Amino acid sequence: PQTLAADKLAQAQIQQGIAANATLEVAGIAWKGISWLKPNAQQKLTVENQGQNFAANLPAHTLVMVSGGNLQRLWQDYVRSADTNPLAPFKPEDLVKNLDNLTGLSLEPEILNWSKGAFGVAIVPKPDKIDTEFGAGLIMFQQVSDRSAAEKAFTRLDHTRSQKQTFKIVKAQVGGKDVINWTSPLSGTAATHGWLDHHLAFLSLGAPVASTFLPQPQQKLSDTPLFQQSTRSSLNPHNGQFFIDIDRTINAGNLPLPYVSPEVKAGFNAVRSLGVTSAILNESSNRFDIFVALKQEPGIAQLPAPPKVIKLPPKSIKPAPNPSKSPSPSAKPLP
Repeated sequence: PQTLAADKLAQAQIQQGIAANATLEVAGIAWKGISWLKPNAQQKLTVENQGQNFAANLPAHTLVMVSGGNLQRLWQDYVRSADTNPLAPFKPEDLVKNLDNLTGLSLEPEILNWSKGAFGVAIVPKPDKIDTEFGAGLIMFQQVSDRSAAEKAFTRLDHTRSQKQTFKIVKAQVGGKDVINWTSPLSGTAATHGWLDHHLAFLSLGAPVASTFLPQPQQKLSDTPLFQQSTRSSLNPHNGQFFIDIDRTINAGNLPLPYVSPEVKAGFNAVRSLGVTSAILNESSNRFDIFVALKQEPGIAQLPAPPKVIKLPPKSIKPAPNPSKSPSPSAKPLP
């Protein structure tokens, strides 16, 4: 139990409820749901569905993709609710401090001030021919609202990395695009940043995977049947998406997790992928669609066909006699 101040307690109690239905399909389980706030909640949702299709920029073998509509607003909402959310992974002040120590950048004035557009994060396996200690690369996309401010932040970031960790800042070209590489004499290229277009910046860390999405890949994640199946939704426009190829990440050991029970592990082993799409309907409600793609084992029976509904013709029903009224002596019986 945690004692909360009155304002924090009110913040924790703005949620009214959540509802969802599930449909069992041959390929998995489809969920459609909605969450909503209390009618008297002081905090309202901002109807701003500007999520982008970043899956069209990613290679088909991408393992994980997360996207959202507004990074600045997401951070503001997280700060507002972190004290009352038991699932919050970190304290906001700790992230701000660690980011400053690592990059030399202040989060709100130097990063979030130009991060009001859509953003995306993805994990992509390293190309087969590249020898690196990293098995995958982490890619971050940001649709910037002020390119000059973003370029100043990247320049300062380059300077900090070269001073603190002796990275060499090297200009290069990948797929016809100008990029900046951070190279280390021990591990080679450790990071790459640049621009996909005038307003879309990217930063990749870990394995050098920039060549997998520069230029735009011919085989895209958005075109793969598994991604289309997992993220299918009528929510258009949307505010964000999440996709994970569970079979190639968790089950294959490419995304290490803490110890899980045999029952949970068996559950993961039965799943191919998970997809989520969400959209803000109005100032008090949020819609989401979820699809869990399940493995289909040989020899397992298919789902039975739904029963046919037989419509019977309506019957003519005679009105019941009213016992309070006795028949008149002169009344004749009805045929």
